[in-house]
Amino acid sequence: MTRRFLCCTLAALCLYSIFPCRILAVETSAASAILMDADSGRVLYERNADRKMLIASTTKILTALVAIEEGDLHDSVKVSREAAYTEGSAMYLTEGETLTLETLLYGVLLCSGNDAAVAVAQHVGGSVKGFVALMNEKARELGMDEIREIRRRVDDALAAVDMTAFMTHAPHLLSGGQKQRIAIAGVIAMEPECIVLDEATAMLDPIGRQEVLSAVHKLNREKGITVALITHHMNEAEEADRVIVMDDGRIALDGTPKEVFTQVEPLRTMGLTVPDTVDLLDRLRKDGLDVPLDALTVDECAAAITAVLAKN
Repeated sequence: MTRRFLCCTLAALCLYSIFPCRILAVETSAASAILMDADSGRVLYERNADRKMLIASTTKILTALVAIEEGDLHDSVKVSREAAYTEGSAMYLTEGETLTLETLLYGVLLCSGNDAAVAVAQHVGGSVKGFVALMNEKARELGMDEIREIRRRVDDALAAVDMTAFMTHAPHLLSGGQKQRIAIAGVIAMEPECIVLDEATAMLDPIGRQEVLSAVHKLNREKGITVALITHHMNEAEEADRVIVMDDGRIALDGTPKEVFTQVEPLRTMGLTVPDTVDLLDRLRKDGLDVPLDALTVDECAAAITAVLAKN
């Protein structure tokens, strides 16, 4: 019986070597993926495995790795208000609830929970900042030399939009303008030659709008980044080097702000306004005061009106 069993086993192995099992193609929507056998390290499947990708998922993996090495999986972790109100993907923690570190790590890796990641960081590192220091140390230990470059880009991007002081603030504590500046910083960190901002100041109060515009101007002046700003606020467009007015999918006007905004009636026909200064000058012209329409800034407008009144 034993001999017969061995013969059958050998026959099966021979058949397998001649007619190997067909491995169905793995389907994934991911741009990059790799599947490895944990014991042997053998790569079972890969797709663009060596392509450099954004580090969001890598950050979560490193978070778990550091937490496992530095913490105790059986520790009880009380969820802070900052963790509970962290925005983005979440495992929907509530302030004050208590879970084990192990459960939170499942939330980090399976749900990609930002709230769980903050709770883990605060527990293991004492604070988010302290945990980031542990992550950077681990990254260097693993030979991730690019971590220094990433750190430099992040620091430079935050400085470019004047948000360095808010580096460790929870997102829900930031104003609308500050959130927009953080979003712009995320783009700057990729060091692009051009940034397209589509209604970047929409739904912001005047202070938030000015914060974003100041950051945009700073990028253009100091970093040399070309900024294409899509906006319906003419007061924002007046500070551009070039203004393009689109109407029903075609270019209606194209030129410098002074060339474009002196075309008051064509702009109004298209349902657009003009900068407040131009609107005032246009009203004065219609009342008989010979003032120029190309005085766009408040100072230029005041000087133009003053000069005309002095003559009269």
